[in-house]
Amino acid sequence: MKSPAFIHCILSLMLALICVGAYLAWFFEINRAASRVTALEVDIAQKHDEQTQLIRGQDVFAALEADETSLASHFVPTNNIVAFLEDVESTGDAFGAAVSVLSVTETNTKEQLSLALSFSGTFSAVMKTLGALEYGRYGSATDSLTLDTTGDGSWTAALTLLVSAPETP
Repeated sequence: MKSPAFIHCILSLMLALICVGAYLAWFFEINRAASRVTALEVDIAQKHDEQTQLIRGQDVFAALEADETSLASHFVPTNNIVAFLEDVESTGDAFGAAVSVLSVTETNTKEQLSLALSFSGTFSAVMKTLGALEYGRYGSATDSLTLDTTGDGSWTAALTLLVSAPETP
């Protein structure tokens, strides 16, 4: 028969092969898990980059919204022209000039309104009112201006003012 040393050698060889096989199986399983972890890390990095871009986009939109609000404050809202006209009249009252709104019409471009205004009062009051309207917060341009004096020393002004008033969606 075979010697016990030979049987021990065969059993040791089989045990060694089983251990090597188990080690290789474990090694390949760890490599597969590592590749899945690497893929997940790449996925997480992409999601993080997307989130960063979204946050940056939100910041840009917030800044744009603030800029639009600031810009819109320089235009006369066409849906609330009455408030603007009341503001014009109160500006005249603040300087001691009587302001009358003669007409409000759209211009050919439809992005401007033409206001025909009449002022009366002292020279200083009329000029201060004109200056306040011309240099006010709304985008405006003087289309025509006529100054005249009355017999009692007061002044009158006829003004056609073009104000920016784009259509609101």
